Amino acid sequence: MNTLLKSENKKSKHLSPKHPLITTFREDTLNIKRKAPQNAGLLQKTPENLELKMFIDDTYSQNFELEDLPTLLKAIESTDRFQQHLGAIGIRKIVGVESPPIQQIIDSTIIPTLIEFMRNDDEPYLQVNNH
Repeated sequence: MNTLLKSENKKSKHLSPKHPLITTFREDTLNIKRKAPQNAGLLQKTPENLELKMFIDDTYSQNFELEDLPTLLKAIESTDRFQQHLGAIGIRKIVGVESPPIQQIIDSTIIPTLIEFMRNDDEPYLQVNNH
């Protein structure tokens, strides 16, 4: 998918609303929104999951700025689930402002990873953070 995004960027700096990545993102978002309330309580109460829940709560209390974007993108690409949650929450907070840097997020090529997070039933908090 990254090649698709790169070839689209050569033609235009902005993705059209009908671009396959945007369409897939929208469809997955609708599907996840339907499942998210059911999935949010599905994590087993293991020590690691309880620690993750505390980490998520702490991360929600933090403020994130556009300058944090490179760090958040690295966190999302990490194999560490705590870092993935940090990145997803941070990006969600960055795009949740009045004039979000949507194009910078799209240009970062992170959209396919966010879509994979939304499809991952084993990490319901990642699903919730990406819709």
